[in-house]
Amino acid sequence: VLSHVLLAGALAVSTAVAQSPQLFTPISNPSVVAQAFVAKQKTNNRAIVGTSFVRVNTAALLRVQATNTAPFASFNLGVFGKSYVFDVNRLSSSFGYRLFQGKVQGHEGDIAITVAPDGVVYGVIQVGTNVVEVGYAGDPGFHVLRKIDGSLRPPNATPIPVSSGNNPGLPAQSRTANSG
Repeated sequence: VLSHVLLAGALAVSTAVAQSPQLFTPISNPSVVAQAFVAKQKTNNRAIVGTSFVRVNTAALLRVQATNTAPFASFNLGVFGKSYVFDVNRLSSSFGYRLFQGKVQGHEGDIAITVAPDGVVYGVIQVGTNVVEVGYAGDPGFHVLRKIDGSLRPPNATPIPVSSGNNPGLPAQSRTANSG
């Protein structure tokens, strides 16, 4: 009986993967503009340890609608040779920007992807300790996945202490609103 339950679960997952649209399509020949844009990013940010040019299926993302039960949609993710399924569990919209948040099936971590009104996508995919950023590649239609090594990021700046009391640097209405 247990084998039938495991088989049914495996079939349900494989069916969900088969029915879920691909979110990223690899681009083998990115434009010269996109290549130069990403090369400059890599030069300026040593925490970028890998890049992959992609087209983002923004049309499928923008079709996602909130329902009474999550996930609202699922997407296949091909990220640096690994395959995942992204479940969209939360949607929000502001000033034409759409934010899609969720989880990767079977893994710890979160995903947040924003689509701007012009179709530019930015996001962060965290699977366990692995972090991948999704960003614009400097040329319409081109995006890049950036594999990030958090240990190579610059150290955080020293925090600036913030008082919840009356701060003479704030206008009176802000001091009052923040004082308690």
